[in-house]
Amino acid sequence: AEEEEKERRRKERAEAHLYTMVSVATDQDLKRQIGSSVFFDLVDTPSIDISLKLPKKAKFSEVQSAVTEKTGIAAGDQRFWEFINRDNGTKRPQNVLSVTDQSLISDLKGIRAMRQGETTKVNLYLEKLPPEDVRVPLGDTTMCVFFKKYTPDNGSQKPTLEYVKQTILSRTMKFS
Repeated sequence: AEEEEKERRRKERAEAHLYTMVSVATDQDLKRQIGSSVFFDLVDTPSIDISLKLPKKAKFSEVQSAVTEKTGIAAGDQRFWEFINRDNGTKRPQNVLSVTDQSLISDLKGIRAMRQGETTKVNLYLEKLPPEDVRVPLGDTTMCVFFKKYTPDNGSQKPTLEYVKQTILSRTMKFS
């Protein structure tokens, strides 16, 4: 049994360069993790519910189909954001993934920089699009903003942090 396990791991390492791990964070992941296991960042990517191991030659439509199967969100109502690593060590969805159903997974930005012999990991955030009539068009000045609610210690209960929602806003918007 131990020899079989060693052989399986050896084969997995030898074939790693053929696959990509795609993790898709959803609002459910953020709600479950923020305030319980995550406080400063948005999500702990190894603990995400949707994690797919796909051949690099697979089409992005396979990611969309798997997400539809696991979340019930139709492919036409899905918008994917690419997580970027920030200087302070956190990850945030920053760039909308511009892919078509026919795009190959290997064409995604993060995969082009892969090193030989490693499984590439791509972390995405899934935004469930609102109905067509209330969708905010994306442009150079739009960004995805996440809201958390902090309730301080009031003597009878301990402080809490919880995920509220995300929304699309213009970078030029003024708040008062």
